This record gives sequence, structure tokens and C-alpha cells, in this order.
Amino acid sequence: MRAFVAISSIAVAAALLACPPVRAQEAEARQWGISPFLGLYSPSLKALNRGLFRAPFEGTAQFIDPSTSNQESSFLLEMPLEPLNPSPMAGLEIQWRHNDRNLLLFGVGTWQARSSVSGVTIMPIQGALENIDAQRNASLSYTEFYLGWRHVMRSEPGKYRLYLAGTLHQMYDINYREDFTTIFLSGDARSFRKTSVTLAQTTGAVLLQGTAGGEWFISNRISLGLEGSYDLGIRKMDLGNAQLLTDFLTTDNVIIHYPGQAGDNGRMQYKTGPDGEYRDLKLDFSGWKAAIKATYYF
Repeated sequence: MRAFVAISSIAVAAALLACPPVRAQEAEARQWGISPFLGLYSPSLKALNRGLFRAPFEGTAQFIDPSTSNQESSFLLEMPLEPLNPSPMAGLEIQWRHNDRNLLLFGVGTWQARSSVSGVTIMPIQGALENIDAQRNASLSYTEFYLGWRHVMRSEPGKYRLYLAGTLHQMYDINYREDFTTIFLSGDARSFRKTSVTLAQTTGAVLLQGTAGGEWFISNRISLGLEGSYDLGIRKMDLGNAQLLTDFLTTDNVIIHYPGQAGDNGRMQYKTGPDGEYRDLKLDFSGWKAAIKATYYF
């Protein structure tokens, strides 16, 4: 993905140098444009991909032995998730033409990424070790709006435009969800399903985005375009309002320490490793984007 964006950026830069300059007046210039777009976004998210996703499940359990007193023992369950891949984004952009070279931009967009892992392993429940079919799923999503400016570098009226743009993005409704589901395959709990859900959210993340792109006209009102962008996070974001919802009961004789948990301040924390301490999860959304868009001018 990053190689694709880099190659696209180099191609756009080469085209900028090769094409003739913008003409002073464009006969078919129109005041407004509206552009639905689709693309891929690959944010950094190191604390998530290299921290929370690799953290294990740990805990303690009471093991029942009818001939002796019950014993308490610890257990470790490792189910690391794969890092989030470049994932789809979609949105809508509105352009207002200031002059032949400059346009004001306003847009909204959304993005979501998922990772999952599953397997058969063992876990203590109700005083005994039992076989389980376990699945761990995680998703991260957000909605954003943005405002910015586009400067046309090269143009041929009715044929193409090559441009640079800078936009300020405000991310809100950032949601993280992780599901841990087990189906017991043996013992008294055979066929029972147990699920734990970890939730967290935040708002107010700010990104600065630089873009290089081009559009090619298929009529005097419609164009198709390609863009490559890099987003720079102003600061790392905490996830707040963290909570755990689970149907594991006290009668299950097991206490689970999850890879992620709510800290005393309500922020999402993640385990730094087996027997490790928890630390605040801070997300860095800096990363690459690539998008295609269709624009209708009016």
C-alpha cells in the first residue's frame, strides 16, 4: 500500500513538471463541484498494532479436587491479532472555485478497520481445564469532517488538472470494540458460549493532510481523479469511556485479566506483556491515504 502511494506521488510529481502551466481563464470553469470518493487509509496506530493486539489474556482460576482442598492457579491464553491492514474509507467533498487556480474544500468521510483471530485451545472454567473454540475480533472506526484549500499547478481546460491541497481534519466519534467469544467443547460447560466485549471511544482528534492529485475530464461537467495523501497527527489520542461487558459469572471460578481494560481514569489501557503492567493506549493516526473520486461541476 505505501509503495503504491509512493509510486503514485512520484508519477503525479513527474506530471506536474511535464505539463504546461495553468491558463489564466478557463472557458468552462464552473463555481461548484461535488465529489464522492473511495479509498484506502493506513494509519500508524503503533500502540494498538504492536501493543494491545499482541497482549495476552491472563487470569486465575479455582481448580476443584474432591479428594483435597481446592487449588488456585494462574493461566495464560495468547491470541495475538494481526495489525490493521490498509482499510476502506468513503466520503463526500464539496469544492468552491475562488479562481482558476484556487478552490475551497469542505468534506466528510468515514473509515473502519477490522482484525480477527480464532483457534482451539484450553481454558479453565468451573474448576477444570476445558477445550474451547475461541475467537477474538477487534474493530476501530471514525467519522470526520475537513476544511482546506486546493491549488491547481498544471491544467489543460477540458482535459486535466494537477494540483496540491492542504486540509485540516477533525475526527469525531472514534470507536474501538473488541469481542472475545468462547464456545466450550468439553466438560459440564460443553456447547455453552461466553462472550466479553471491551468498548472505548473518543472524539476531537486533529490531523493535517497534504495531498497531491489529478483529475481528467470525461465531459465538460464530470471528471475522474486520483489522489495520494499523508496525514500528520497533531497529537496522540487517548480512548476514554472504556468499559467491559461480560457474561462470565463468579460461579465460573475464573478471573480474567484482558489485553485491554479501563483504567482508574476511565481511559483504555493495554497490557505490556505477560505479567506486565497496564499503560494508557495512545493512538497515532498519522499515515498514508490513496483515493479515487468522481467530480460533478455545476
